[in-house]
Amino acid sequence: MKKTLSLTALTLALATSSAFAAAPATTSTTPSIRSGFLIGVEGGYSMMRGKVDGIFDTDGPIPGGEPPIPAARQISKKASTFVGDVLMGARYVFKNGITLGGDVSLGYDGNHISSPLTYNDPLAGTTEFGNKLKRTYFITPSFIVGKTFTPRLHGFIKLGLGVSKFKNEIKNIAVNRTFRSSKTTIGFVPTIGLEYALTQRISLTGSLSYERYGDLKKKYVNVVSNANPTAEYTSRIRKVNFFTAKAGVTFHF
Repeated sequence: MKKTLSLTALTLALATSSAFAAAPATTSTTPSIRSGFLIGVEGGYSMMRGKVDGIFDTDGPIPGGEPPIPAARQISKKASTFVGDVLMGARYVFKNGITLGGDVSLGYDGNHISSPLTYNDPLAGTTEFGNKLKRTYFITPSFIVGKTFTPRLHGFIKLGLGVSKFKNEIKNIAVNRTFRSSKTTIGFVPTIGLEYALTQRISLTGSLSYERYGDLKKKYVNVVSNANPTAEYTSRIRKVNFFTAKAGVTFHF
């Protein structure tokens, strides 16, 4: 993952550095969309969605044991919360108003989805597991292309690579046994947005983004009791995705 982020950041830097070297000096004090480096902060609201699912295997890997038991049904869940991030990047504005650039954002997200799931075992009866998935932070390097509509107004599209850390928690409710794990995974993050220049160095931004991470899966062992150490539970959170609306301010150099 570190190599992926390093290569992405290096590519963005190389793609913009030559353009900045040729950029003409800006002497006007009239507010406008400009070339250069930038930093910013954003905040907004995000909705997380996914389908909570799992498989309970009372015998685990023992040959000839009972077959794994799927959940009685998948449960679609969603949750919303505040998100915030900081970003840094660079861009070049061509004479025809086309803009090219890139940025990297680092943010916090308190979203989580959870649900109890029921498993009906013909021999052992009904077992209930709680299954919870939470995202703790995200890093998103993005390539950006845009167009200035007026000297102050700029529309843009971002194509990002979302790197998110998720925490999964499952609980055997009957025996009060809880297990936790974390996983960092990569998803696709397209974004559309608008920017309005208040001054030569300060802009307001607004954006809408979608993130898709697919299915997250984790196997846990010894989930019933020490007397049955081979019992396994596989957590599956399917089609994890986010819709996010943010507003922010950027400072240009």
